[in-house]
Amino acid sequence: MPRPMEPRDLWQVRTPANLSVSPDDTQLAFTMAEPAPDEGKYYSHVYLIAADADKAEPTRVTRGQHQNTQPRWWPDGQSLAFVSDRNDRKQVWRISTAAGEPEQITDIEGEVQDFEIAPDGQALLLRVKEPKAKEVKEAESKKKDARRYGEDWLYSHLFWYALASRKARRLTRGRFDVAVAALSPDGRQVAYVISDDPTFDGKIFTTKLVLLNLRTGKRRVAAGQIGRVSYVDKPAWSPDGKRLVIAAADTRDDPFWQSLWVVSLTDRTGGAKRLLPQRDCMQTAAQFTPNGQVQFILDDSVNLTLVRAGRGPQMHTLSPAKGVVAIHTVSPEGRAYFVHSRSGRALEIYAAPAGKGGTGPLTQVNKIFHQVRLHAARKITYPCDGWRIEAMLKTPKGKGPWPLLLIPHGGPQGQTSDSFQPSHELFLRRGWAILQPNFRGSSGRGREFLQRVLGDWGDGPMQDIMAGVDWCIEQGIADPKRLMIYGGSYGGFITAWIIGHTQRFQAAVAQCAVINNTSMYGTTDVPTFMEYNLRGKPYKQLDDWWRQSPLAFVGQVRTPTLVITGLNDERVHPTQSFEYYRHLKATGTPCDLVLYPREGHSISEPHHVVDLYERVTAWLDKHLKRR
Repeated sequence: MPRPMEPRDLWQVRTPANLSVSPDDTQLAFTMAEPAPDEGKYYSHVYLIAADADKAEPTRVTRGQHQNTQPRWWPDGQSLAFVSDRNDRKQVWRISTAAGEPEQITDIEGEVQDFEIAPDGQALLLRVKEPKAKEVKEAESKKKDARRYGEDWLYSHLFWYALASRKARRLTRGRFDVAVAALSPDGRQVAYVISDDPTFDGKIFTTKLVLLNLRTGKRRVAAGQIGRVSYVDKPAWSPDGKRLVIAAADTRDDPFWQSLWVVSLTDRTGGAKRLLPQRDCMQTAAQFTPNGQVQFILDDSVNLTLVRAGRGPQMHTLSPAKGVVAIHTVSPEGRAYFVHSRSGRALEIYAAPAGKGGTGPLTQVNKIFHQVRLHAARKITYPCDGWRIEAMLKTPKGKGPWPLLLIPHGGPQGQTSDSFQPSHELFLRRGWAILQPNFRGSSGRGREFLQRVLGDWGDGPMQDIMAGVDWCIEQGIADPKRLMIYGGSYGGFITAWIIGHTQRFQAAVAQCAVINNTSMYGTTDVPTFMEYNLRGKPYKQLDDWWRQSPLAFVGQVRTPTLVITGLNDERVHPTQSFEYYRHLKATGTPCDLVLYPREGHSISEPHHVVDLYERVTAWLDKHLKRR
């Protein structure tokens, strides 16, 4: 009989990543992180599994206390190259799939972030984060290290590394950052995406697609009419090298609506056309199949599905119709491999034959969760402001009404999907129902719905969210006297906004929450993101920015609130949480502030993850029972 989830079970979640298929299509390499709780960290290792396995155990290829990532098959299929931090610096290593120890094959200043192997196996395309200059290190050692903002940024650049001579030829240089790069099938060209600077803001708003001819050294900007090229997805080369598919936004004024574009390399104008102009769904992570189709992830409602499309409008689906595809790849013979999960079903690797879908899982890396009680979510819809709002709902066993925990997603250009969220089991075991609304601004409902949040971060989304709470009460799901809310990032913003406008909630948790829009603008690494969402600059409309800040309504908060932040958060600076905590204290509202050293915008260290959910559960439980 399945047992309840425990906080320490969160350490056991395995997330397959970096899928790579052998040239003969018989083996699949991938990576997974392994927890080392005694050291308070994770290590990542390379694994192998037979491509025709039936839920077999994968074989671990790498050993030791290292971060081993991005396995790539050597053209002969007898060995794997991968990035490892052995010797305290990320370089490319190579290991035979038969046996033996890995050998280091690059030794270049800086840290290798990504690489591709030339088709003949004689060279590597490297993307390297440049090291600190010698004079900078000396200045730091002497405590004479004052600097102008931005002058200490370390950029990523491209190098061509000849294996015979072990020499690197620099391909790019300058005060710009190479975010992703892809080598053409014939090894003669590189398509890469650059941003003006390495900040998250730069990668959202200032990206360009560049083509480099490795023989002549000539380069040109392609798809110049597109506003923003994805800094996450690599450009996908067609098998004949005549086309590229990129994920991109139409204009810089609309950077979050992303679809796939086809760039014809025989068209010297460098123009691009939409792959599926008729589809009002976001599309990402394109790869070409051997026969020239495009395989990609389609964001549709609460599902992220894997599909293929040719030159026409028709598509066919490879993954299960419901759930979330996290990553995928295409084998040399056209098979699709992908990582998939659903609420109530942990992540596993799946394989789909060429041109077909509907297969079962290839792996059982998360079979431990077969022994844990998991609750599947169901999609609900309810009316609000002329729209049908979608939400994911989980309920514990038994009969309602139950206490309701509202969990708004971040973004706001994000969404709640039908994905595996094991931390929710810690709340469900307390007998709480969980509601996750996809309010206006969510990404799975088309372009118009995504844009409805612009200039209206507070009232509009709150209306959508509270309509879902009322629906749950009307349906006998939620107890109106036992309501809680827990959100992070923008979800933390709307949490603080809601408890500043209603006292219906008994307890709240605001994690890495945006509290004061003006001070957020001055401290975040995404100031342009704030301008885009709030429709202007703060110095021109200071009153508007203040009126859309939760801090403006802190005097109305009576809900006991737990405030949480990572001390290294560059997205939402910790001072946002300090501001909120100080003001809550001044109003006499019950509150606590929890600080996580070394953590950024999400909490990731093993002990911190357990501590986080124990604190959140205890806070909500305490104040739920108080009244």
